[in-house]
Amino acid sequence: MTRYIATLDNENLITKVKRFIVEYLPCGTADLATIAAQFYISTRRLQRHLHQEGTSFTALVDETRSELARQYVQEKDMELSEIALLFGFSELSTLSRSFKRWTGKSPVHYIKNLKL
Repeated sequence: MTRYIATLDNENLITKVKRFIVEYLPCGTADLATIAAQFYISTRRLQRHLHQEGTSFTALVDETRSELARQYVQEKDMELSEIALLFGFSELSTLSRSFKRWTGKSPVHYIKNLKL
């Protein structure tokens, strides 16, 4: 996750929100209220700012999970169940469904295709 954070531009709101999402994903508190509190603003105000940037909080969480999950699956340093917990998924099946939505492949098939 540290490597991912280093790739983000420090200047814009989207990047700052993504940093907080990465920070709070493992403890399961990467929610709108928690992140808005980090900016000392209301959830509605954060939503408005993100809307002005052309995105939403839900989309940023999904995008961040997608980018990180691909990296973690490729590195093969962790079991898929560990990755699921790290990204705030309650079960491996939830990660698998999301991963398939992001990539068109299950994590296992994604790994197999990397070897080809």
